[in-house]
Amino acid sequence: MAKRLAILVACLVAAIALIALVASIMLVRAQRNDAMEEFAWLPTECAPRGYPMEIVRGDLVFADGSSVYIPDKKVFHNGWGEIGSTHIVGAETRPVPVTLDLTWFSYTEDKFYAGVFALPQEAILAEFKRGIEGPATGGKTTYDRIIVGMAPGGHVSVWLEGQGVALEVAGFTASAADVSWTALLDNDEVSRPEYVRMVLKEALGVAGLASLVPAPKGLWERYRRRYPWRIEVVGAAPTTAWIKSFNGEREYVQSGKGRQRRELRAVPREIKLNWRQAAGRKRTATLELDEAQVFSAFETLAAADETSLALRVVVKDSEPMVDVSLAKLDDEAASRGEPEASIRLDRSTLQVHALD
Repeated sequence: MAKRLAILVACLVAAIALIALVASIMLVRAQRNDAMEEFAWLPTECAPRGYPMEIVRGDLVFADGSSVYIPDKKVFHNGWGEIGSTHIVGAETRPVPVTLDLTWFSYTEDKFYAGVFALPQEAILAEFKRGIEGPATGGKTTYDRIIVGMAPGGHVSVWLEGQGVALEVAGFTASAADVSWTALLDNDEVSRPEYVRMVLKEALGVAGLASLVPAPKGLWERYRRRYPWRIEVVGAAPTTAWIKSFNGEREYVQSGKGRQRRELRAVPREIKLNWRQAAGRKRTATLELDEAQVFSAFETLAAADETSLALRVVVKDSEPMVDVSLAKLDDEAASRGEPEASIRLDRSTLQVHALD
């Protein structure tokens, strides 16, 4: 009897082990299939205006080891977070990448950079699945570009982009690299200093080259910091708003869509707001925020990461039609009757136009 019981227990243990093994294999396969789920997107490149770059070689690598190249062999400084070159090659759909392998040349620094970076695959996949509310179509869609940006100091950022909406999903710092100059220019008749100056003159112009100054250290890392803030419009019924941030992100906010989708945002650079006046007239305003003032305001009011802020846009029928300030949202202070802490962003530039 004891022998039979021991055999029965051994069989039960073996069965449980087999079930666990099968479940584990199925989970791995499911994760692999999930990771290889495909979307219709293209790679592209960008660099801050005034800081020309050129990719020597760049690849977005997938989980199975295959890859798609980032357009290279071209000088660019099209703007931080902006779409650059479009090369339509290979299959129409691709999985999300797991690795970025990148080598490039920074003309203003006369320096090569290189690095291999692990991308946040699960977060990127989740964003592709989550999708966006398409400003052009009004319905749900998803991203169709992965933008790779390079900035002075070896800074690298990666965005997802679709219909003008851009979301930064990763940031890295590459190391200076010892790369043969012939990888960029294989011409003995033109020296490296001559070629660098020629490219800078063509890209920036004579005046731009004369006024060229090194980028402040840590600038793009500062741009990447996010704060818990939202936009509030007072005095009018807003219809839509575009928020452009210093980190290259762009967000479309539509009234009547409930809570604003992003709870953490980088410091805003530009706000484009459409609204309807009480008389029914449609207006649009483009608000360019002063960089030094808006960063100082955020850093002053957001002493702690949990501090919630509101970029408050007051719309009026009289001049100036739009006034903007950054306010600290503190319910406890308000309950005690304390005045709200806010900073008026009065160095912003404003353009208002009629839409009808």
